[in-house]
Amino acid sequence: MLKLKKALNIKVCIFSLVVASIFFLYGSCSIESLSDKVSGENQVATTKAYPANSFVALHGKLQVVNRQLCDKNGQPVQLKGMSTHGLQWYGNFVTSGAVSTLANDWKATVVRAAMYVDEGGYLSDRSITNKVIALANYAEANGIYCIIDWHILNPGDPNAHTSEAVAFFQAMARMFSGKDHIIYEICNEPNGSSIYWSNSIKPYANTVISAIRAIDSSAVIIVGTAEWSQRVDEPAADPLTYSNILYALHFYAGTHTQWLRDRANAALTKIGIFVSEWGTSDASGNGGPYLSEASNWMNWCDQNKISWCNWSLCDKAETSAALLPGASVNGSWPDSQISTSGLFVRDWMRKGSTASSSSASVSSASSRASSASSTAVSSAVSSVSSRSSAASSISSSTASAQYQDINLPFSFDGAGEKWWKTSGTINYINSWNLDALEINGVSIKNQWVSGSSLPAKQDGYYYIHYKGSVGWAHVEINGTSGTSSSASSVTSSRSSVASSAVSSISSSSSSAVSSISSSRSSVISSATSSVSSVQYTEVTAPFTFDGTGEKYWKIS
Repeated sequence: MLKLKKALNIKVCIFSLVVASIFFLYGSCSIESLSDKVSGENQVATTKAYPANSFVALHGKLQVVNRQLCDKNGQPVQLKGMSTHGLQWYGNFVTSGAVSTLANDWKATVVRAAMYVDEGGYLSDRSITNKVIALANYAEANGIYCIIDWHILNPGDPNAHTSEAVAFFQAMARMFSGKDHIIYEICNEPNGSSIYWSNSIKPYANTVISAIRAIDSSAVIIVGTAEWSQRVDEPAADPLTYSNILYALHFYAGTHTQWLRDRANAALTKIGIFVSEWGTSDASGNGGPYLSEASNWMNWCDQNKISWCNWSLCDKAETSAALLPGASVNGSWPDSQISTSGLFVRDWMRKGSTASSSSASVSSASSRASSASSTAVSSAVSSVSSRSSAASSISSSTASAQYQDINLPFSFDGAGEKWWKTSGTINYINSWNLDALEINGVSIKNQWVSGSSLPAKQDGYYYIHYKGSVGWAHVEINGTSGTSSSASSVTSSRSSVASSAVSSISSSSSSAVSSISSSRSSVISSATSSVSSVQYTEVTAPFTFDGTGEKYWKIS
């Protein structure tokens, strides 16, 4: 009996030491949940350093300065990347090859691990944490950032599982504390008729953030907002007091338009925003893609240096999926495996993830969105000095194209090559995703230009040349129409270079245009009239058009 007691005592001591060691390393997490978190075939060994010259190596641990996401040096930074779909459904895309392709081919600088809490997610299968850890480690190996997302959706009350959230984020913070590339998102899309910022989301956020901050004092944390992360106005009026906090804004281009940008613009004066989820579809994940409105959103994000993750990295048969059904889970996707949405998003990523311009030049998505194949040159003005920004007159040869009168305000979306003229007063011109936009011989494509910065009228007209190769190419001209002259043919030569241009016109606000010979494209600012053989279809104002092709319209 004595030997038995000694043996039992020894076993109890050994067992106690093992248990104590586990709790010493991982705190309040249960033995069972820890096993789930750190085991599994997707577990990846943590690397010791980020790849040289990678995005994280260059920018380091992020911070929020004056409501703007910034790098380790306090310089503004904009992240662009992909969110996974629900890891319980499409976790097979969490692979080394997929993340490498996103980082190195698509030029993504962030990935988001959408770990659903309910709906067959974390609460049903704790081993799904392995997918989160794997994605974080793949991101580290490629030198890009990773968002760990507590993806609440149904139910929409974040307080339904506060204790589980605290335990999860404590475990993640212990595992990744000291890593520069980790961002925490503590509640994806709070929703429900009784779920508001002050009564539900803010108390939850204070509890979870304090648990994270006890372990990781400085990691950037994204906090969801009410109504599926659309009510950024609520925390703007009652923000959290922690540092390095951003607030989630989610949009889907077919559902959320200028009204939500207006709300966000007001909130940006008080808080920082991170678009941790957005889609080219409507809010269901289907419909569209609404690429023109998506371009509006991307321009807005670029203008405000707001970071984003697109929904979603998967091959689900829905509009918002970046990949087509059957696409490889291991990356290196040819265009034939990428959806229209995916091609569009990839091109916006390739623009870069730091200081961004206000427009996109989208290329490869055009193979599905447009039948236009021309890549002709957009201007033909010669003999311009280094400070010259506009040619005042250009003569051309016999007409092969016809300028059509337009009434202001005017807008156009779609692919094709167009020639318009207006005698009206232009307040401003805005455009994006164009191959060419010239007015009286001066290139103004893909930018906002005030009427006062435009070149002078020629023969009482602005002559406008438009060229787009994608369905979401866009121009809008704000102003008022002038008195219309008789229908005259104003010519554009596609087969010769303009023969003369007046130089020595100084304007530092516009770019000089160089002499280029093109068999398919040139713009003139004045030309002789001739009789047109083209059949014009009469339209009534207001008038809009979307789509591909070349059209001739007339309006009285």
